[in-house]
Amino acid sequence: MPEVYAFDRAEFYRDLEEVSGKYVNLHFTNEETKGSIYMQQRLPDEESAFETGTDGKIEELQLNGVKAILMDDRTLLWETKDALYSLSSGSVNRSEIIRIAESIS
Repeated sequence: MPEVYAFDRAEFYRDLEEVSGKYVNLHFTNEETKGSIYMQQRLPDEESAFETGTDGKIEELQLNGVKAILMDDRTLLWETKDALYSLSSGSVNRSEIIRIAESIS
């Protein structure tokens, strides 16, 4: 994470009976600019599979040897055998989003 961004909060999903361990949302903020970075990590299964869309630009990239999809230069989606990831921000540029993602996978 860029040094000017600090961890803000984590959110977990809850069904009627318990907190689901399949999803976690992480939020990071820049106090000075009020910018934010959002990351979601999900366990890979049929229920948590990615489903998203855009009318904007879509680019396929390689992220540490894994196929990734960059949407509108601000949202990056990729998966490993252990997790599905989504990383997005309107506050940082394309190269910074990619750099953050590469440090995660």
